[in-house]
Amino acid sequence: ALWSLYKSAYNAESGRIFLEMIDVRNAMAQTLGFTSYAEYGYALYARDYTPEDAKRLATAVKREIVQPFYHATMRLSSGRFLVPATLSNVRNAVTALLPEFEEPWTYMTEHGMYDLEPGENKQSGSFTTYFETYGAPFLFTSWDGSYEMPTTMIHEFGHYAGYYLNGVQRMESQDPLDLAEIDSQGLELLALSQYDTLYGALADAAKTAALTIACYAVITGCMEDEFQQFAYRTKDVTLEQLNAEYGRLVREYGLDTMSVDGESWTEIAHTFRAPMYYISYAVSMLAAMQLI
Repeated sequence: ALWSLYKSAYNAESGRIFLEMIDVRNAMAQTLGFTSYAEYGYALYARDYTPEDAKRLATAVKREIVQPFYHATMRLSSGRFLVPATLSNVRNAVTALLPEFEEPWTYMTEHGMYDLEPGENKQSGSFTTYFETYGAPFLFTSWDGSYEMPTTMIHEFGHYAGYYLNGVQRMESQDPLDLAEIDSQGLELLALSQYDTLYGALADAAKTAALTIACYAVITGCMEDEFQQFAYRTKDVTLEQLNAEYGRLVREYGLDTMSVDGESWTEIAHTFRAPMYYISYAVSMLAAMQLI
């Protein structure tokens, strides 16, 4: 009951902030000649497809992926993965797949261009960025020892190697941003062949989980994009409308079985910080899936 009250209060306050963001971002887009921030956001990410194309993709995902997704199972909660052994296994896995990744891995570890250990004041989550001053990438995660840590490291090292091998060329590239996620998601799926090294006796369960998570990325990528398109394209949208639409999408995509409800959109940081980004997870994962 307390959690429900907290979520409602959090939704009301963060929703108020987001409604202000919608007005400001739509005004920016219209000043630049776009009908809404949905179109402007897609242009900012240099995409070669439109919000309407993304809606057609979402229709296909709901038809072809949503139901099979819920028939998969994951049995990995008992596994614990410590930093030294996991890093060694990840290095062996990625360099066995792509020997040219030995150089960026060695650079990252020898120069301390990563931050893994959890801390009391450290934010959860993972990302990789590029320090232009140093001309080098940096990998960040908050290690929790769960079964997701090997694949999280593989995902982020895919970004790291992409930055390292392409450097300023990647930073200045006008290629669609989705290509950056293919670096990471593609490496994750290529690494399925190395799961005996990474997971030992849990390898089969880990493969099931990886493919399940890949489907989840496609599903949520489409769902969050549908929600944000609705937010930016609905004139004078209200918090009640946002919550109702998100609840409808949650049911349509089958996520209501995973304790997700109409107020849960406020938990997605991208909605506030990186508007119209989320579809990249779906588009890039569908491309990455072609590698297996």
